[in-house]
Amino acid sequence: MTKDLVSLLKQSYDSVPYESHPFPQTAPEHLHALAFLFGLDAPDPATARVLEIGCSAGENIFPYAARNPQAQVVGIDLSDVQINHGKARLNEIGLANVRLQAVNIEEIGKAEQPYDYIICHGVFSWVPTSVQQAILRVCSENLSESGIAYISYNTYPGWKTKEIIRDAMLLRGAERVTPEEKLSYAMGMVDFLQQVSLDNSVLRKVLDENADHIRQGKASYLLHEFLEPCNQPMYFKDFMALAGEYGLGYLAEAEPNTMFLSNYASSIAEPLSKEVTHQEQLEQYLDFVRNRAFRQTLLVHKSQQAKIRYALDAERLQKFYVAGVFFDHQITSDTRQPKTYTDWRGGEVIPGSALEYAFMEALSKAYPATLNVDQLTAALIASGQLSTGQDARALALAFLETYVIRGHVRIRTHVASQMATVNAEAEADPATVKWQWHSGVIRHGNGWATSPWHEMVALSPLAMVLAKLLETPVSFEQLKTATSVALEKGEISLLQDGKPSHLTKDSKGPASTHYLEAALESMLKTYQRHGVLAAINASNRANEHNV
Repeated sequence: MTKDLVSLLKQSYDSVPYESHPFPQTAPEHLHALAFLFGLDAPDPATARVLEIGCSAGENIFPYAARNPQAQVVGIDLSDVQINHGKARLNEIGLANVRLQAVNIEEIGKAEQPYDYIICHGVFSWVPTSVQQAILRVCSENLSESGIAYISYNTYPGWKTKEIIRDAMLLRGAERVTPEEKLSYAMGMVDFLQQVSLDNSVLRKVLDENADHIRQGKASYLLHEFLEPCNQPMYFKDFMALAGEYGLGYLAEAEPNTMFLSNYASSIAEPLSKEVTHQEQLEQYLDFVRNRAFRQTLLVHKSQQAKIRYALDAERLQKFYVAGVFFDHQITSDTRQPKTYTDWRGGEVIPGSALEYAFMEALSKAYPATLNVDQLTAALIASGQLSTGQDARALALAFLETYVIRGHVRIRTHVASQMATVNAEAEADPATVKWQWHSGVIRHGNGWATSPWHEMVALSPLAMVLAKLLETPVSFEQLKTATSVALEKGEISLLQDGKPSHLTKDSKGPASTHYLEAALESMLKTYQRHGVLAAINASNRANEHNV
C-alpha cells in the first residue's frame, strides 16, 4: 500500500511540479544564527555540507550555493520531472557546488560524509508514515554532530478545522482524471458549501476563515495541499516523540518570536509561566492558544540539547549583525498619539522613547545591510539623547534583545549585505557610483530574483531589460542610455501612478529626460533597498561581502 501511495505521489508531482523558489526561513545562514542565539555553535554556513530533502527544482538551494561557493549542496526529490528541470537550471546558472538527484528517501542510507544542515520543507505531512520515518532516520544518520535539521509540517489543533474543507474537496475532486478537473470540481465544492452551510454553524465559520485563502492559492499549492492522497498533520508533542525515537531533540522554531512568553498577553503568559516546566511543553500549550496549523521546527542530536539556553545571553547577542527596516504607515494629525511603524515582516512597532527611535532609524538607514552593537551604540550616542555617564552599549543591547525576541529584526553571525551601501563621497557625487547585481544574487526568467536575505524579489520589466547590463559594474549614464534604447524599440513603457506615462518611444525633450531619469533612479533605489542591486564605488568595492 505504501509503495502505491509513493507511486501516486511521484505521478502527482511529475504531472504538476510544485513551484520552486527560495524560503528565507530555511537558509542555512538563518539556521546558524538561531542555533547561536540559543547557545549552540553550529557549522559555518560558508563551508557547510547541505542536504535538501524534497528539493523540487532546486530553487531554494541554488541561491545559498551561489552565496557560498565553498559549500557543498545536495538536493533530492522523488520527481524525475522536477529534478530534470533543476538540472537544466543548474546548467543555465553554472553552479559547480550543487548536485541534484531523483531518489526515494526510503532508499537513502548513511552518507560517506555527514551534512551540517538538512532541510525538509513542505514534505513531511504530505507523505506516508513510512516516508516520515525515513526522513527522520536520514536526519539522524546523516546530520553532523553539531548540525541542524529543519522540518516543516502541518500541525494540530489548527489543521483540525482545515481537514473539514480538505475532506469536502476530496469528496468531489479526488476521482476526477486530470489535475485541472480535480481542482475545478474541488473548488466548486467550496463555493457550494459556503452558499448553503447554515449560519453560525462550525462549517460556515471554517469556510469563512479559509475560503478566500484557498481561492487565491496557486493551482500547484492547492492540488498538493488539499487534494493529495496524503496530508497527515500531527500535534507538536507527537512529532517530537517520533523525532525522539531517532535520537533527535528540539532546538527552536525557524520563526522564534512565537517561542517567547513575553510576546503574549499577561493573561496567557502568567498562567503558562507557572504551569510549564520546559520549552517543549510550552510549545504545545502555545499551539492551542494560537490554534497553530503549521510549524517549522529545528532539530538537533539529543547530545546537543544540554547546551541549549532559551534565556538570551548578552555575550552572544553582542556578536550578532542585525538588519531591520521600519515604515511609517500611520496617518494622524494628533501629536499626542504614539506613532506606529511596521517592521520588515509587517509587525507593529511603537517606539517608547527618542532613544528607541534612534535605534530604529540607524537600522532603517543601513537596511538591507547589517549593523553590529558598536554601530548601534554609536547611533544612540549620536542622537544626543544620552546624558553623561549613561551606558549606551547596555541600552543598545537591551533594545537589540527586545527586537530579536519580538522578531522585528533579522540576525546573522557574519556581516551581511554591505555592498548595498555607498560611502559619503559617493553619495555626494553619484557619478562615482556604479550599479550591479549584488554578489550571489540569482535571477529568474519569470521575473524575480533572490536577495542576499534569501527572499524572492519581483523584477519590473525595466529591471529585466537592464538585467544583462547589470552583471558587471555600470554607471547611471550607461543605464539611462540602455533605458532610452528600450523605450525607442517599444520593449518597455514606464508607468506613472500605476498608469502608462507620457513617456513613450516618441517622447523627447527635457521633461521626458527628467522623467526617465527619475523612473530609473527610483528603480535602482528600490532594488538596492531589497539587497538585489549593489551601489558601489572604488573605495568600497574591496569590501564586498556575501551574506
